[in-house]
Amino acid sequence: MKVRILIISLLLLFGRANAQNQILYQTSQTKSYLLSYTNTYDENQQVINEMLDAIAKFIPKPVYQTKITFTIDENIKITRDKNNLNMFVDLQNLVLTGDIFYKSFNMGDVLLPSKYDFEATLSKPNGASLATFTPAKNLFNPTFNETLLQYTDSAHSNNYKLELNLTRFYYDHEARNRFREKTVLVDQYFIADVDLDNIDKQLQDINPNTIETIDKTQATLNNAKQAIGNIEQAAFWQALHIDTYDPVKLKFKLHKIRDNYNDLQNQTNYTLSVIHQLYYNKGLDLYNAKKIQEAKAAFEKSLYYSATYAPSHYFLARIAFETNNTDEAKQQIKKLFALTNLDETTLKAAKSLAAAIEWTDINTAAALLSAQKFDEALLAINKAATFCQSLPNYTCNDTIELVRRDCHRGIYAQHIKNGNDLFTQKRLNEAQTEANTAMNYQKQYSIFIPDNLAAADLNQKIAIEQYYQTLKRGKDALTAKNFRDAFDAFQSAKLLEDQYPVKKDKLLPDLLKKSKLEVLMLDLDDADQAVATNNLSKARTLLRQVIDDQSVYGLLDNTKLSTRIDGLKKSIFSQECMNAQKEYDTKIAAAKASANQAQYIQAETAYSEAAQLVKNNPDCGINNNEVVVGLKYVEKPAQYQGLLNQCNEFAKSYSYGRAIDAYNNLTTYYNSNGISSYNIVHQPLQLYIASFESGFVMYGVTWYTNGNDLNHAMYLLKLLRQRNVPKAATKLHQTTLARAQAIADYKANLAMNAKLKVTEYTLGDKWYGTFTSEYLKQIKKFK
Repeated sequence: MKVRILIISLLLLFGRANAQNQILYQTSQTKSYLLSYTNTYDENQQVINEMLDAIAKFIPKPVYQTKITFTIDENIKITRDKNNLNMFVDLQNLVLTGDIFYKSFNMGDVLLPSKYDFEATLSKPNGASLATFTPAKNLFNPTFNETLLQYTDSAHSNNYKLELNLTRFYYDHEARNRFREKTVLVDQYFIADVDLDNIDKQLQDINPNTIETIDKTQATLNNAKQAIGNIEQAAFWQALHIDTYDPVKLKFKLHKIRDNYNDLQNQTNYTLSVIHQLYYNKGLDLYNAKKIQEAKAAFEKSLYYSATYAPSHYFLARIAFETNNTDEAKQQIKKLFALTNLDETTLKAAKSLAAAIEWTDINTAAALLSAQKFDEALLAINKAATFCQSLPNYTCNDTIELVRRDCHRGIYAQHIKNGNDLFTQKRLNEAQTEANTAMNYQKQYSIFIPDNLAAADLNQKIAIEQYYQTLKRGKDALTAKNFRDAFDAFQSAKLLEDQYPVKKDKLLPDLLKKSKLEVLMLDLDDADQAVATNNLSKARTLLRQVIDDQSVYGLLDNTKLSTRIDGLKKSIFSQECMNAQKEYDTKIAAAKASANQAQYIQAETAYSEAAQLVKNNPDCGINNNEVVVGLKYVEKPAQYQGLLNQCNEFAKSYSYGRAIDAYNNLTTYYNSNGISSYNIVHQPLQLYIASFESGFVMYGVTWYTNGNDLNHAMYLLKLLRQRNVPKAATKLHQTTLARAQAIADYKANLAMNAKLKVTEYTLGDKWYGTFTSEYLKQIKKFK
């Protein structure tokens, strides 16, 4: 029984729902629309014209005869939901026919309109119109487009009719872009076909075995690879579904050309792997055919592809040597020897060629040596040595050292010859220079020149001749009373006499002694002049030199000389005393001036320096009474100022406690020693503290507060206020001082007015806020 009731209920419910959405009207028809070329400025028609024009060019066909037709099913249905009429307009099953192919590709998928709209009229079957509808444009969907129209009718009639008076389709920029994008893809497809034909033609022209064009071949293959890759990655393969429609067999062509490219690249790779050997073989053939320049170019090309290929290096060096380009041959052979793992054949040939190059410089040096062009020969042989020594695992030719030895010996002999020639011409100084040069040269190159006998013989010959000339020059100078020149000449002769086997002049010792005496007299004259100009340093130097030379040259028994020396000593001493007295007087005057200005430390220093002058010059008889009196006078004030400086240093180094202790002791010293009588003012401690920076002042506030000297503490706190020290920095100082001041004031007057009292201290200044609050707080505790 329950089952039957449930079934009946379901049937009633279904019937009621069906009654609410019953179909009142339904119709379906297929409509056709034609797209053709029309001259107009309408955007919709402009898009259609562009598409038809593009298609017409490749049919080929006049654009005015190019037509596209599309059909679409138009379905209309009206249902009722109570008083509401729901009208459904469906457009579906679009079919395109006519000229819809572009270059054989079906363009139907991009010839669709972008939007559509329509005008509809709702009426009774008897023709009475109920409503007209003009919905907004809708986007067109290729498969299904549905528009819902609604109308309210309380008459509950079941007879209605809906007709579409006008249906319009629109082609806008979106439709144009879809069409253009596909035509571009189609164009790319056919361009790719042309490109593949061109690539195929380029590949057919390639010979991978021709070494002269191998770089061009590789460049062509690189371009082909890139072009093939671009075609393979082109968008048209997927977008145009080339797997299902490939009118020019592009996929087959691409596969074939790709295989051809791979074969050619493999062959080219092989050619490139052996190209250095191929160019070497070519160069060798050209070299044997006496085509030297062409052979050189081939060997250079071989090294271009393999810079370490030894045989090509060898032949480039050989060609350079055979064409008399020795420097280039050296460079090439150096590159060859720098290579590792040289084969035995090439190494043997390279050593033979290096020896030939080496002999070129050796022969040049030998020719220059024969022509006695020793310096040039030495440069040439050094060039040969530099070359051979730069080659690894190569032994230089022994002839190099033999030629080098002969060059150095030749240069040495040339200096000896020049010296002898100059000696013959009596040009002794120049001859001596040549002899000395020869001796130095032998020492520098003793490995090649075993001894210096020739230079020594030349030197002795020159020295003997110089001895006699020097003696004559000295005698002439002595006669002309040029005593210094005479002494220098006699002294030089004495040196030559001691070193060389000359025939000695018996008068030389007396001549040397006589000329030296005259020179010493001249030196004493210079010393006297130095004393006269107060240049005592020069005078003393000259005096010491004269005394030393008097002994050296045996002139101690010369009374005249000794008398002059004693006189000079006295003059120097007298001048020194005058200088000391003058400096003493200057120091005393400076000391007195400093004392008058109350600068007692400077005065004490000046008096002490004056006392030291008296001590350093005891024989000068300087009266030191003023020093004794002056030092006693400035002793105590100078000590006071020294102690004050010490206090200042403590304060400047932030040792404030030590500064206060030292200053208190200084106050005692000041009072007990009567320092005020020296025109020195000693400040009270609080003023001394106030003369320094604020850190010392804040310390002073605390120091005076702890000592219960509240007036001075308040004085320093007010000084901090005058200096605009931030009140936060003084919070602790204000607190401590306020407590101490409150206690002292309360004890002095129990009935005092705290607010009035604190105002006396602060004058209502907010800077003293901490002091004020702490002061009132303490007074409040007492009451």
